[in-house]
Amino acid sequence: MYRILVLFFIFTLSGWCEPIHFKETRYINALQTTLYKEGWINIHEDSLELHYPKEKKSFLFTRDAIIEKKGEEEKILTYEEHLGLTIFSKLIKSIYTNQPDELKEFFTLKKEKGITLLIPNEPISNSVDTIEYKKNHALLEFLKINFTNEDWINIVENK
Repeated sequence: MYRILVLFFIFTLSGWCEPIHFKETRYINALQTTLYKEGWINIHEDSLELHYPKEKKSFLFTRDAIIEKKGEEEKILTYEEHLGLTIFSKLIKSIYTNQPDELKEFFTLKKEKGITLLIPNEPISNSVDTIEYKKNHALLEFLKINFTNEDWINIVENK
């Protein structure tokens, strides 16, 4: 019985640590251009990793700081000074851990036809218009962030 529990625990942990691959489409209104990126996210109990392999860029969100890595260069960023990255990390973690209530500090949440709509509170509403996402079981069908300057980001999980 003990062996079965240990095996179950190991497989559960390894399944949780599987990277989530995604495609990101970013529209920049001022340049009237669209950028495409691919990456992966790895969610751990006390951290979150975000990687863009083609750009050799990554972020590690820990409890205390954000570690940004570009090639061999590494910078330590604070959550207080990088509100956008802070909210993004909380957004991703709450979506994948099925805990949308974690976002009530920053957003008003509404559900319509399987889509979760997040309406930002101050000061986020100065730059973000709305965020919407849809999950189908564990799969993120889309996450769209609409900015007040008409830029937007759409993230789709690779199946």
